Amino acid sequence: MKCCNCIQEVRATAVAITGGAVTITVPSTTTFVDGQRYNVILATNIPAGTDGATIQITNGTDTLFVMNNAANYFRTRGALRSRTILPVMYLADPAHFLYTWR
Repeated sequence: MKCCNCIQEVRATAVAITGGAVTITVPSTTTFVDGQRYNVILATNIPAGTDGATIQITNGTDTLFVMNNAANYFRTRGALRSRTILPVMYLADPAHFLYTWR
């Protein structure tokens, strides 16, 4: 059992933009646990056109959108950059990630 109080660090393996959404791919060995916090590290090439796009995270099995505290889709405030940390928390009902402001 994983500790829900610890922040798990996950390194993105790919970042792509399709249909106005940025898809961040994490390793397929990553399992999402309800209430678990993750620091998703964007240490890969980021394509152009990420300004104002919604963000979704996938491990190959589950693809989930990142939401903000107002229950809206979280959108980038400008272009995403490599070497950025995206702090999120996985919540299972309904399944989504919540952007956790640092």
